[in-house]
Amino acid sequence: MTKSFDRILKNAKSKRAINTFLTSEAAVQGTELFKERMSIGLTQAELAQAAGIDVKMISKAEAGFDHVSIEIIKAIKSTLNTLQKDRQVTID
Repeated sequence: MTKSFDRILKNAKSKRAINTFLTSEAAVQGTELFKERMSIGLTQAELAQAAGIDVKMISKAEAGFDHVSIEIIKAIKSTLNTLQKDRQVTID
């Protein structure tokens, strides 16, 4: 899934207005959150429940909306880090 997502991003970046949005800090951060969540194998709903926030905020953060608060971003990142560590321990 990530490879096709990367291909979509590459094609979209060829259009100037889309490129401006996709290269914004919020959009880049949102893409990173999405990739991390997918690498762990979580749905947005599962991540939202684990982070204690509304699933709509996960969606907005991943979509690159710049009005998502830093506290929400920190909560998402912290939860992803914790879940990633938990998965590594379980696999090992």
